[in-house]
Amino acid sequence: MTDQSSDREYRVLHGWTPMSDFAADNALDPDIDGACGSFLTTGHGLTLADASGGLWTVPLGHGREDVIEAMTAALRDLTYLSSIGLKSRYADRLAARLLGLDPRMGRVQFHTTGSAAVEGAILVLRQVHKAIGQPQRTGVVALDMAYHGGSYLCISVSGFSEDREQVTPLAPGVHRIKPPVAGHDPAASLAELRDILNGRHGATISSFVFEPIMGTAGVHPLPRDWLEEAIALCRAAGVAVIADEVATGLGRTGAWFASTGLDIDAMTLGKGLGGGYAPLSATLFSEQIVAPITGDADGEVKTGSTMDGYPAACAAGLAIIDAIEREGLIARAAEIGARFQAALREMEAFPVVGAVRGKGLFAGVDLVDPNAPDGTIGDEWREKILFRLATSGVFAAPTGDTLALAPPLTLSDEELAGMLDAMRSTFDVVSRRMARAQAS
Repeated sequence: MTDQSSDREYRVLHGWTPMSDFAADNALDPDIDGACGSFLTTGHGLTLADASGGLWTVPLGHGREDVIEAMTAALRDLTYLSSIGLKSRYADRLAARLLGLDPRMGRVQFHTTGSAAVEGAILVLRQVHKAIGQPQRTGVVALDMAYHGGSYLCISVSGFSEDREQVTPLAPGVHRIKPPVAGHDPAASLAELRDILNGRHGATISSFVFEPIMGTAGVHPLPRDWLEEAIALCRAAGVAVIADEVATGLGRTGAWFASTGLDIDAMTLGKGLGGGYAPLSATLFSEQIVAPITGDADGEVKTGSTMDGYPAACAAGLAIIDAIEREGLIARAAEIGARFQAALREMEAFPVVGAVRGKGLFAGVDLVDPNAPDGTIGDEWREKILFRLATSGVFAAPTGDTLALAPPLTLSDEELAGMLDAMRSTFDVVSRRMARAQAS
């Protein structure tokens, strides 16, 4: 069959991507043609280390036969089964596996996207409050600069005004506080939360949602002591707590979950759970928080959709968790992650590199222009850095002016060394070019 794609106008709409990125010659010119392990292959024959793991999504890398075989077997065995009104052994096995990893959690609902998992958490907790006689509790408290997904409710909850402005009017009842990072005062942030919970809207708040590491904002880990105090305030106010671990869950930070040890009511998983092999996410709840629904013979969770708990996706999730455990990738992510973070922090010596943040195999590298009055890197220099990285064999995707790095947990020592060498070379060359440009 002949592929006619190069002869037609490209008509796919891409989320959060400028139309100009696909407008050249009005033709389809795919950049990435294939992938294997920790590497991507471009249509021009380049091999690139996947330093960003797609969208922080591939803990096992690309092309794992064990995951593919598990999905194939599930497709042959049970192509489809609705999770609405029907039990599935695939969903049951994955739920048991997830709950075995975290004693805080007692129930699981499966979804297909991180957005749906976060929205599911918010909506189920609203239902819980209705079930206990507090129907006025529908509001959400979230952080500025946070990202919780691309659905209408999740955009309303997320902390990026440029996104929210495009879909106004927003969902009501969302309250935001400044995050305790990026130059904001943690004490002032807690004071904002306290004022909301104790103010005139306090009795209308259902949940507080946070990312343990604010990924899209630039990979900012939230201070542990701040989270503990924020959760304590929520507990005192009768507000449920959601940890959004779509980006951090399942080993990314060197632990199964970045929120381990925190007193939460719900947790969302996504990217690493499907591993890039299947659209799969999950919302985990403590047994106690959902007891008003699960303990009622007529209780129902009023969220869910057609492909939730898809057998092949659940089979992929099981295979991924099995591999992470069997290959010791949690300990590996902690060990190699410590070297990764240390090496990146040494690169702060290059003028083009600002701050480096992160934990485990999740890092943010701020790009700056030391010659600009406010240090902003600007589009031209940022693109030069990305191009130089690519020609040096590394694909790294930015979020704003920050390189967001989340390579596979299976990354070898040699692959890590090659990636870091390419980054050092790129930052050195671009820093020198900036200095010459300023001198001229």
